[in-house]
Order: sequence, then C-alpha cells, then structure tokens
Amino acid sequence: MIVVGITGMPGSGKSLAAQYLVRKGFEKVEMGDIIREEMKKKKMRITNKSIREFSLLLRKKFGNDVVARLTLRELRKKKGNIVIVGLRGVGEIRYFRKRMKQFYVIALVAPKSLRYKRLRARGRDDDPKNIKEFEFREAKEKRYGIEGAIRNADFVVSNTSSVKQLKRDLDSLLDYIMKNEEKKEAKKGINE
Repeated sequence: MIVVGITGMPGSGKSLAAQYLVRKGFEKVEMGDIIREEMKKKKMRITNKSIREFSLLLRKKFGNDVVARLTLRELRKKKGNIVIVGLRGVGEIRYFRKRMKQFYVIALVAPKSLRYKRLRARGRDDDPKNIKEFEFREAKEKRYGIEGAIRNADFVVSNTSSVKQLKRDLDSLLDYIMKNEEKKEAKKGINE
C-alpha cells in the first residue's frame, strides 16, 4: 500500500490533485472529515469557525500529531493505495513517516495572487469572499504549521499552469514513486 499525503496553502490545488489520484485508483481520506467526525461524536455544531477552533484545541491538548493519530485509524481500514488530503504540519508528517514505510508527501505551491483568484472562482461555501478573508485563512494555515509541512515534503509541484500540466506532473511523480517501491521490493528480496 502506497500512501500519498498532499499539503499546500489554500487554492494550491490539493482537492484537484486528490481527485486525480482517486481516478488513478487511490482511496481518498480527508483529514478535515476526521475532525468533523470527532465533532459529531461530541454533538458539536459544525461551522468553519467551530472546526478551526476545535482542531486548534485538539492540537493544543493532545499534540500536533493528534489529527494524524485519528486519521491512522481510518487508514488501517483501507486496502489499496491512499491519498490523504489536508496535512497541516510537520508533526503529522513525522507521525505518518514513523508508521508507514510507503508514505510520500507532495506539496503543491502557487503564488498567493493565483491562489486567491482560484478560490474566488471556485466559490465553495468556505472560500474567502474578499482579500481580508483570504489573508485570515492564510494566517490560520500558517498557525497550523503548513509552511513546515511544505518544507518537509518529498516532492514540490509548482501548480501555476494548467490542470493538464498538473496531471502530467502527478503522473511523473507516481511513476517515480512506483519505480522506487519496485526497487525497494527487489532489493528486499535479494537481502532475504
């Protein structure tokens, strides 16, 4: 089982990349869904603000890898290759790396102005309506430690071109990862 974690600032293309990997046969696990499930168990009202506050509280109370710990339970139920969306910090990456041999992190990056434009065009309920909301969301992501997650990624994809180019870049990375895993297996077989 290969597990690919995707990280990046809002509007960098995480959801698009995950959707593409799902089409390539990966099962998707959203870390945000894990938080929402925990909130449902506690019968909490779910809003963007309550999700943000609850996830910060969890991290403060149980450590920066708490969402990764909760996510691992979900991952263990899966059989095939998995894409995790929403890695927010180095603690989460370290947690997964210690527990999964075939774990890779892909960071998607794009200029702030392009990401803002994408979010405005996307129009999801939680997308910023103006630059002030966008700046607030950026600051929130930085508090989670997302910049450290990006710096600790195995691969960085500059997502500044077209969807077609992003897919080509992801295909190249998947080919590299698969070949790397095949080499590991072959080497393991020789050493046994």
